[in-house]
This record gives sequence, C-alpha cells and structure tokens, in this order.
Amino acid sequence: MPEDQGRPADIKALFRNTTAPAGRIDIDAAIGAGRRIRRRRRAVAGAAFAATAALAVVGVALPAAQPGGGSPVAGQRAAGSVPTAETFALVSLTAPQANLSCRVDRLRDPAGSREIEALGSDPTLRYVVGQQAHGDGGTRPILWADGRPQALRVTDSAGREPISAQPTDVNSAGLVVGSGTRRDRTSFAWTHRQGRSVPLATPAGYTSAHASGVNDRGDVVGNAFNDDGGDGVAVVWPAGDATARVLPAPDEATKGYWAGDIGDDGTVVGSVGDGEAAYRWKPDGTGAELPTAGKLARGKAISIAGDWVQGWGDAQGERKVVPAPGAKGTTSGRSAALPVVWNLATGKAIAWKGLEEPEVNGAVSRTGRLAVASAHRGEPILVADQGAVSRIAGSESVMPVGISADGRRVLGEPLPAATDQRVAIWSC
Repeated sequence: MPEDQGRPADIKALFRNTTAPAGRIDIDAAIGAGRRIRRRRRAVAGAAFAATAALAVVGVALPAAQPGGGSPVAGQRAAGSVPTAETFALVSLTAPQANLSCRVDRLRDPAGSREIEALGSDPTLRYVVGQQAHGDGGTRPILWADGRPQALRVTDSAGREPISAQPTDVNSAGLVVGSGTRRDRTSFAWTHRQGRSVPLATPAGYTSAHASGVNDRGDVVGNAFNDDGGDGVAVVWPAGDATARVLPAPDEATKGYWAGDIGDDGTVVGSVGDGEAAYRWKPDGTGAELPTAGKLARGKAISIAGDWVQGWGDAQGERKVVPAPGAKGTTSGRSAALPVVWNLATGKAIAWKGLEEPEVNGAVSRTGRLAVASAHRGEPILVADQGAVSRIAGSESVMPVGISADGRRVLGEPLPAATDQRVAIWSC
C-alpha cells in the first residue's frame, strides 16, 4: 500500500482517538495506528455495551449558553473554571429492554466502487458523506443525496487536486466539508457544494489544517497544526468566509487544543490538549471545561446536536487495565473510559458504564437519543433514550456514524465482520 494512501482519514481518526496531545504527534509514525481506527468516525474511547450496564448521571451547574454573540477573537484567553458538582448517582440498567423493529435502506455504492466508507450525515440523513478508495492509492469524497451517490472533486488554492481527500461532515443544505493532502504532505480544509469546491485558508503560522464539522448556518470548525510538531489549535471559518479565526486558548491548554464540532448557534466543542479535558466554547469565544463532577479524569467532546454534546471520559477511581486488542494475556495499561453525553441547557451529564474496551462509536440526536456500538465485539447498535435501552435488530458489527435530529433514523457503517457490506440507514 502506498505510504500516503488514506492520509486524511488516518490523521482524522488519529486526532479523534489518540491519547497524545494534539499538535505533538509524529504524523508518519502515527499513520499505522490511524489506519487501525479509520472505520470509527466520532469514536469514543471506552466502555463496550454488554448485556448488563450501569448509567452514571452527573448533575452539575453549567454556565448558561449565550445565543448569538460575536465571533471568537484570536489570541483572547478563554475562561477555564470547572463548575461545581451538585449530584452524582449510579442507576443500574439491565439488558436492552426490546429489539427495535426498523426498516433498513441500503445505500447504493458508486460506480466502480472499491472500498466504501460512510463517515457522517446531516441532521435529516438526506445527505450522507463518505470516501472511496482510489486506484492511485488515495481516497476520494462521496456524497449521497437522497440515496444517489456522486463523487466530489476538490482542489487547493492553486487549483490542484490533492493526492487524497476525505469528507468529514455535511449540513442540511448539502454543504460538505473535509480535508485534503497535498503532494508536499501538508493538508488543507475545504468545502464543496453544488459542484463548487472552495479551499479554506490555513491560519498564519501553521502548515496544515483540517475541517471537522459544519453547522446548518455554514460555519466550519476544525484544527490547524504543523507537520513538524508544535501545538495544534482549534479554528472556525465563519459562513461565507474562507479566512480562519483561531479560537481562544483554554487556560489549561499547555499542549494545544482541539475542536470536533460546531452547533447551529456557534457553540464549539472539543478538548484541552487531545483528550485532557472535554471543552466547549460559547459563540462569543468564552469557554470552559465540560463538567464531570470530579468523576472523570480526562475527556473529549466530539459532536454537538442542539443542546446535546457527545464524547468520552476516563473514569477516575474506577480505572481498569484494558487488554490489548488481538493480544491475549497482554495488557495495554490504558485506563477505562466511558461514553458521555452532556446537556448544555440543563447542566446534566450522563456517563455510561459497562465492560471496558478501547473504543466504541456513538452519535447523539437533538432529542438526546444516543446510538452506540462496540468497535470490537460485533454486537448490535444500542439506542439509549431517557434511560431505556433498546437494540437495533440486524445491526451486528455496524458502527453508528450518524443519527437524525429526532433520533428515529441511524446511519451505519459496516465493519469487516458485517454480513452486508453496504452502508445502511435504519428507520425505527
């Protein structure tokens, strides 16, 4: 396999999963690790969801979100105080109470398809983005619109096509965002809509950038970094403006900071470092760590839907040694981590606890429905809604990579063990 194959996908997966600080990653040395987790968009390091689980509900005081507000100002320091915990309770859950009976729609593969991988969707699931392996050893972006696939052509500021390109998100207007790798091994962020590709400017002082999310207004969020080391930063490209604005650095960020997604009101979620603490920036640029009631030692916020934020956190005081995948009798020494959802309106955080594994996948809807699945166990997708847990029948070895705004439709990317390798949407 050529060395550069899949580089944008590998780097993106690496940033979402690695425990190394953002911006201090040896890109070439990390590509192998990134390839092993490419099929896990919005991956959550942590617990597998077995027949018996527990739900940790963390009640905390969150600063109220401010609607509107100005754009973040580069260089401004963001507030970093952690709200004080009010309650923490564990609620035991039994096995999933029901099998959801869902209609399954399989998406058509593009003509001449090789390896196809779904990566995300808009809140309606009308638009789905993914990537396709290309004959030259790279990947090319794909957009499904109303179930019909089409290849996207993207270019950099010089009009050159990258050696590899990957979409990362799409909004309900069909605006696709993603990243591309140039021949000099630097990367750039881009948008694409209705046949037009627009490269996004990399902030001064950085050699590379990638886009990680887009809201329905068209604001794009991502990260800028240097391939030769240094601290990575979170950036926003406001709607209609290809110029990047660097988000204020958290006070706690001694080794860079990372952004994963942006809400429709401009709220950005991510982390201090690359998983040192889950973090959010308000639309006016001020920010704070997302609360964990002192129960989670580390964490990362990965996506946002309405008031709900999805991510993961390490379970402080309940650390377990996780067996290294594929190596029986050996241990990785990595502490256990839990999938977490935060509600920015109520200040509640919900952390799932179960059998620990290195990664699970999750997606949260605007109603707070969480779709999750283990990356290794081959079990069905589970749907958690107000404490009730159900499983999607027939979704074994499938990773949830998108969910509709109402939580009734789930987009699934099949793992190699899945019996049907087509991308699917379950309507329940």
